[in-house]
Amino acid sequence: MTIAQENRISIWQEPFDGFGLSQDWSVERANPDEFVVEEGELLILSSTDNRFQNAEGRNVFIRNEELPSGDLDIVLKGRVEFQTGADALQFGLFKSPESNLYATLSTSTWSSCGQVTFSLSKTSGGETTTFDTRVLRACDGEFSMYRDDLLGALSNEGFEMTIQRRGRSYSGHLTIPEMTNEDGSATEWSTNKLTSLRSPGTPGLTLSKYDNDRNGELLAFIESVELFTVE
Repeated sequence: MTIAQENRISIWQEPFDGFGLSQDWSVERANPDEFVVEEGELLILSSTDNRFQNAEGRNVFIRNEELPSGDLDIVLKGRVEFQTGADALQFGLFKSPESNLYATLSTSTWSSCGQVTFSLSKTSGGETTTFDTRVLRACDGEFSMYRDDLLGALSNEGFEMTIQRRGRSYSGHLTIPEMTNEDGSATEWSTNKLTSLRSPGTPGLTLSKYDNDRNGELLAFIESVELFTVE
């Protein structure tokens, strides 16, 4: 699956300029030592479990604006330094830990193997449904080689995550410009669709080390979040 080429009209864009978050955003359980806005980016540092489903997670960034009706694309552009083997960047629609719909870019490692996964999840009534799309899974030296290439691409040229809404169906899409196909186009990964009969929330994002037994921290550089209507 690839992102359909449709007529998109930008409704708003957050470029994270200035010296702090605009009034359009709020931060749940804010720890100001772990985020800053500078040089046109939102920098987020994480060494704890801050996933949407964790009611005690820190620094959950929420846009203070309801979505319009109709078909939409919500696009996040940025870079990330995954370093712990239990890393997760979540982006999507958030109402509460019990009601949300979001994409996750994550890493996991065990023994001499590991994987990078892009997934779409929906939590409703406290129950979560997830579709996973494998970006990378390998072992031993092969994993180290491909992991270094992929994680290097995520931290250098960055990525683009998109949540698409078409009717009541939602899908997630990931593009990494530095990872290219044989024809030179950027490689894309897409999830299966999930359905939400009611709005699952407003745009939000969070950065997390989901296994607190792992050492280290991870860092994200969020360049922009933009909302498009689609015709």
